[in-house]
Amino acid sequence: MTLARALLDEIAADPEALAKLRELTGGDAVEAWVGVEQAAEHLGCKPQRIYNLVHARAIPYRKEGSRLLFRLSDLDDWLER
Repeated sequence: MTLARALLDEIAADPEALAKLRELTGGDAVEAWVGVEQAAEHLGCKPQRIYNLVHARAIPYRKEGSRLLFRLSDLDDWLER
């Protein structure tokens, strides 16, 4: 992972930093991470389906402690493949 990507991930994980960055840049410069519930809603499935896909390593995700995190754009790209 590049330093820039690591920094963006840190900013995206901090709601205050993300809000400040949006204020300074005038938009969504960094895509936020979402949890299982939001990922399931985005894909139109039940949360258990998300857990099954993660277990099969079939879906792009990140782990932060015990939390599973997703970027909606990554999920969209995964669907297109």
